[in-house]
Amino acid sequence: MLFAAALVTGTAPGGHAAVDDHHGCVPDRPALAHHPGGPPLVPQPAGAPIPCGVLTGFAGAETRIVVDRAGAGFFDPAIADPGPTSCVVRCARAGLAISTAEGATLSFSECPAGSRVDNSLDADPDTNRVFWIPFSDATPTLDVRTSDDDGKTWQSSSACCGSAENPRVVTAMPRTSHSTGYPKLVYLCSNTSYIGGLVSTVGARVCSKSLDGGRTFALVGPLFSKPAPQHAECRPSGEVFGAVDNHYPQAAPDGSLYVLVRCGGNAPSSTDREYLAKSVDEAATWPIVHPVPLPRASANDLDKLRVDTAGNLYLIRTDSTTYRPILRTSTDGGATWGPEMDMAAPGVDVGHPASEAPGVFISPQLWEVAVRGPGRVAVGYYARPNGKARWDAYLTETWNALDRQPLLWSARLNPDAVDLTDALTDTIGNDFMGTTIGPNDTAWASFYHSTGFAGRLEPAAAATSPTTRGSPGPNLHQRLPATGDSGSRAFAALAALATAYCLRKQFAARQPVRLTRM
Repeated sequence: MLFAAALVTGTAPGGHAAVDDHHGCVPDRPALAHHPGGPPLVPQPAGAPIPCGVLTGFAGAETRIVVDRAGAGFFDPAIADPGPTSCVVRCARAGLAISTAEGATLSFSECPAGSRVDNSLDADPDTNRVFWIPFSDATPTLDVRTSDDDGKTWQSSSACCGSAENPRVVTAMPRTSHSTGYPKLVYLCSNTSYIGGLVSTVGARVCSKSLDGGRTFALVGPLFSKPAPQHAECRPSGEVFGAVDNHYPQAAPDGSLYVLVRCGGNAPSSTDREYLAKSVDEAATWPIVHPVPLPRASANDLDKLRVDTAGNLYLIRTDSTTYRPILRTSTDGGATWGPEMDMAAPGVDVGHPASEAPGVFISPQLWEVAVRGPGRVAVGYYARPNGKARWDAYLTETWNALDRQPLLWSARLNPDAVDLTDALTDTIGNDFMGTTIGPNDTAWASFYHSTGFAGRLEPAAAATSPTTRGSPGPNLHQRLPATGDSGSRAFAALAALATAYCLRKQFAARQPVRLTRM
């Protein structure tokens, strides 16, 4: 399936914009090849990926992005009302921006009344089901929405617990149960309390399970709790978790689940202890299987765990001094870990939420990671060239992260006219951002400033030659020094947009916006 994107450049609300001839791609600014923590390679390998990007035309906030199996892109949030661009206060019309039909149209799926940002958005990589949980602080249960048709229609169900900010969904193969109407089990985990603030002093993280693809959920039990912990290894302290961390279950290909367990106080610190827990009974129990190495100095946030399609583990944390994302890998279920690898581009400062306003946000982490096949890793992050003032959207990807010296490709995604510093708060990114690798192996990352922005890295031939975009041919992957999965790479796009004027006018009528060249 062929997807093309167009870039709206330098557009003010209500103004007109030209459509980029390269479908939002910048062939004359290709990705830079380097090794972790090293300078650019000399000479640069041939066939560098090309950065591409689109403005959504909607006001935005902390953001997530997924691509379903059919290639439809989902960007959260899309703010349609003319209120504060960062949604510091409640947004009157928040929802999803969804791109299908080869990027020619953009639809808006509105959240239910009373919802806003801090939503959950996930896609099952093996089916076409998308899970969307709009956040609301006025409901006793979570509103779990699912779509199998690229967001055209949504089914609704409920799960524990209401008013939970940033819950997470993961799908996994059954181990002890029999699923009905859907090939996989669906797990949903969320927090129960905000007593004491976003980093709560009391409460639990609980998980529910669905045997029917998310139509109904049954509570399984607590994953973490404080001040008394679920894991004896944490005594006398509780487990460390809050509103914006990523310590949620990750699925292995055999249906088992992994999770990071941090032991300490209410918030992360350098004195914490960390373990890897594994459930082989569908989240009923979570025994500790291995300790997890922590650095001597902590960035006072929580690291992230990912599992690829072969069961390899990826541990990513924030450097306490530079805020650069640091990766370690394990091919033996977490018994041992490889050396630390700096995943950011050479010559840049990496941003974090307090970069512009120290003390405003509780997490210093402003990057996101996605994995897919063995060694296939993408990291999106805010960064800027050393000593510069503006903030940019960066994406680093690799196909051989399991090697001792992987080849990384890094690029700035946003055009020169787009500074990603938020116009209202004079900060970047708020609490989190999004990164995903679509079923076609294309890496995406989502950001925002006054509007949402999504970017990706495409092979050079696809970005420069429209005739090759849908069917790259057998030699396209071989042009990249670090290759991905074999087969065709379709090229997803999130938002091919017309002018902000057309967006406002047509969305008010709940009609798709059709792309026209200006």
